[in-house]
Amino acid sequence: MKESPVLPVHDSKTGATTLRTLDDLPGPRGIPILGNALEIKPKQLHRLVSGWAEQFGPLYVFRVATTRILTVADAETIQQLLRDRPDRFRRWRKIEEILVDIKADGLFSAEGEKWRRQRIFLMHALNARPLVTSTVSRIKSAWTLTA
Repeated sequence: MKESPVLPVHDSKTGATTLRTLDDLPGPRGIPILGNALEIKPKQLHRLVSGWAEQFGPLYVFRVATTRILTVADAETIQQLLRDRPDRFRRWRKIEEILVDIKADGLFSAEGEKWRRQRIFLMHALNARPLVTSTVSRIKSAWTLTA
């Protein structure tokens, strides 16, 4: 197996950051050769991963055959990863294939330039301030005209 990458892990309770490898992280045991592959059902993946997060904590590793998958269930860490993507971090290469199968592909499976374009669009779409501002302006104008 390849050497495990080193990850900075932030403890939100103590504020300390420590370096850990994938080998240091907890996770479901799995079986020889297949790892956790037999436990993974695409339509139930969100429940399985959520249950493992409750059991093993916000950072854990599971395995599908020889591929180890780092799972992050901590909002602060996820925000940092999203800021650093796609230059420093990449999703599991098979995730797009899985998400296409369950018809959930898009921003959450895109990489590289495709991800950058979609992220810019989504950030504008989710920014409610211009929408609220223009709506308030229209209502104010309507009130002024009727007064």
